Amino acid sequence: MLNEAQKTEYYTGIGGTLAASILGCNKYLSNVDAFLLLTNEDYRVKKQEEISSKRQVKLGNLLEPHVLSWASSDKNWDIEVCEETLRDREYPFLQGHIDGRIKIGDEYEIVEIKTRGNFAAKSYGEEFTDEVQESEYMQCMHYLMLSGVKRCNLIVFFLGTCELKYFVIDRNDEIIDAMRSKLVDFWLNNVLANVVPAAISYQDASKAWPQSIPSVVIADEDIIKTYNRFVKIKKLEKKIKSWEDDCKLTLASFMQQNDTLVHPDLGCDILTYKTQNYSSVDLDTLRAKYPIIAEELTNRGTQRRMNIKKLKEQK
Repeated sequence: MLNEAQKTEYYTGIGGTLAASILGCNKYLSNVDAFLLLTNEDYRVKKQEEISSKRQVKLGNLLEPHVLSWASSDKNWDIEVCEETLRDREYPFLQGHIDGRIKIGDEYEIVEIKTRGNFAAKSYGEEFTDEVQESEYMQCMHYLMLSGVKRCNLIVFFLGTCELKYFVIDRNDEIIDAMRSKLVDFWLNNVLANVVPAAISYQDASKAWPQSIPSVVIADEDIIKTYNRFVKIKKLEKKIKSWEDDCKLTLASFMQQNDTLVHPDLGCDILTYKTQNYSSVDLDTLRAKYPIIAEELTNRGTQRRMNIKKLKEQK
């Protein structure tokens, strides 16, 4: 868990989590997210609130000291909690905050703690290997780069089974050299130059350029090809939706009031059509009867929407 000083420093450089994002290894944060967290204060505040409010993050922070204590007792390790910020000697914007370290003989090893649910268990291999989530591997390698030590012990606490598992990430200088080069390039040519990195998803593009301005750009040949393909895809989507509705109608008409469809040869359930309860809020009534409450509960924002303008020959 970060102390107050570490929280203040967290977005003044590239830490372990952001490093994994920049390298395309973090499924929760992209390279564009990393760029915005480092350059856009409004985005940073909003994202920090979003992340810190997540139940799994709160639980992980709450359990971390207990997991450290458990691992210390389990392995007879004297785990030293680290309060300082690690920094690269040549490029101090490369930084990191490790959970702890242990002394093995004359050398130190890093300790990193993660808390995971049952679903995540399948993304790990055998204990004492480096078969962990890619983002965790790169995060540990980042810390090895900064510290100069040879090994990081990744300790994962699985909530469902209440067990600790130990994984070992050994220093790989070839990987470190490659990641260091990419991170330095990102800082110099994206962060400092205030140039948005290449987006890898439409969602990222919307984050990078959230506000439109009344201006025109002329399409080139490649963009026209993409536009034509986009038009075809949208038409196909409509067809697929129509086909889907036809199939659902045929299935519903066949099943009528029955709720389960069974395969005639395999004898297993292949589809259910069951009555389910649901609840919803009547927003019009809420606004009419309790306008102040409705206003307090209303989330407002902006988003960019892409609409196709059909060419004359397409009409």
